[in-house]
Amino acid sequence: MNRAQRGGQKAEQTYREAISCDPQCVEALNDLGMILQERGQISEATAQFLRARTLRPDDARIVVNLARSFSAQSQFHDAAALFQQAVELDPRLADAQFGLALALSDLGEHAEAEPYYVKALQLDPLNFLARIHYGLALAARGKIAEAYLQSERLVRAETAPGFPHKSFGILLARINCPDGARACFETHLLHHPGDEDDVAMLLATVGG
Repeated sequence: MNRAQRGGQKAEQTYREAISCDPQCVEALNDLGMILQERGQISEATAQFLRARTLRPDDARIVVNLARSFSAQSQFHDAAALFQQAVELDPRLADAQFGLALALSDLGEHAEAEPYYVKALQLDPLNFLARIHYGLALAARGKIAEAYLQSERLVRAETAPGFPHKSFGILLARINCPDGARACFETHLLHHPGDEDDVAMLLATVGG
């Protein structure tokens, strides 16, 4: 068990103890849900977010977390409805705008998603995933030139910590930039050697 795992377990125990002392502690319910969500324990995370939302229904961040748990279970209609609620509760919450855009894209509603991508990027210009998925939505609608413009903005950010190279590679492959796509997939593999099989399949799609 590494240090991060130990820290996560300690935090989980702390939140569970807080909830045991005060079952209506919204912050502990929400934070515990986030830990469980990151760990892939989606059903239990959803239960924590539902409890938190019942106690604080007007908290847009809790609604966003709940919506993400539905997205993680491929329940995109429910996720989109929740993200829409979060946008209405707090229009300046970039995560809500991006979440709604992504859920709509997952439903194949790329045209409807576009304005929410735009708003998310206005609120958070450094959200690289939002820009990548905006580019993918544009490409899905045949707007290759516009998608290419989004990719040009991302090229300048490739050295940023945590940059999502694999997702960017997928965008580059969609807009017919195979060399850039291969470079991104190979960079991702350097940082995530356990993804070898996934990267091999992606490379095969661009002739790597």
